[in-house]
Amino acid sequence: MLSFYLTLIDEPSDKEKFTEIYEHYKGMMMQKAMSILHSSALAEEAVQESFVKIAKNIFKISSPVCSKTASFIVIIVRNTSYDILRREKPDKNVLLDEEISAENIEMPDINEVLSTVEINFILEVINKMDDKGYIGSE
Repeated sequence: MLSFYLTLIDEPSDKEKFTEIYEHYKGMMMQKAMSILHSSALAEEAVQESFVKIAKNIFKISSPVCSKTASFIVIIVRNTSYDILRREKPDKNVLLDEEISAENIEMPDINEVLSTVEINFILEVINKMDDKGYIGSE
C-alpha cells in the first residue's frame, strides 16, 4: 500500500518523509479510527483515506516525527473517521422529519380527549375571566 501512496508524491525528499510518517504513525492511526468506528474494515478505510490526504498535504509537514505532526495526523484520521461514520449511519433525525408530516398526523377530536365535565369546567373558568385574563370575583 505504501507504494501506492508514494505515487501521489513527486519530490524524493517528500517520499522519504511520507515513508517515515507511514511507518511511525500507521498503528496509532488504526487505534484512533477503531475507537471511533468500532469496525476494523471501516477503520482500515479511514486510515487509507487519511494517508491519501496526508500524501496530498505532505508539503505542510516539516518534521515527520514530532508532536505537531502527530497532532496533524490525529486530526486527519479523526475527521476522516467521522466522515465515514456519517456515511455509514445516516442521520436518524432526517428520517423522522420525513416520516412526520402534516398529512400523517391526525388530530383527535377534543371531545375524545376531554370529558364533558372537564369541558364545562374549562368554559366556566374562561367565562369568569376579565379582559386581561384574570379571574374576577363574583
